Amino acid sequence: EYDLLPGAPDEGPSHPHDDWVAGVCMRADGCLVSGAYDSNVRIWPGSGASPLVLTGHSDGVTSCCWADEDASANTCALSGSKDFTLRSWAVSAQQHQWAPVFKHTGHTASVEGVSSSRDGSRFCSASFDKTLKVWAA
Repeated sequence: EYDLLPGAPDEGPSHPHDDWVAGVCMRADGCLVSGAYDSNVRIWPGSGASPLVLTGHSDGVTSCCWADEDASANTCALSGSKDFTLRSWAVSAQQHQWAPVFKHTGHTASVEGVSSSRDGSRFCSASFDKTLKVWAA
């Protein structure tokens, strides 16, 4: 027995980067955070406005996520990198502003995954150093 799959979804707009895209996460309001091997994190407002480019990593960004779902005010994005760090960013996509919050160190190899609790109070990072670290926001 088998189920037929529905047709392919409609393709939306493309979001170009300067190098390989390694991570992406979408909020309920359509705002995207993406990370690429050009060492930058990009915030793509759901409105179709040009992206915010968040700089600070010194090597490729391997993973990213939203630390909370609050689209009505400033929100927080997380990114992991081949530079062994996890960074948190304060983002206001509506006002087209961002600021670095913390540079989290402690891994001894590339950070390959990041995730957050739904309320943003804790987040975790996974690394090639064979560790998973849980952090308090």
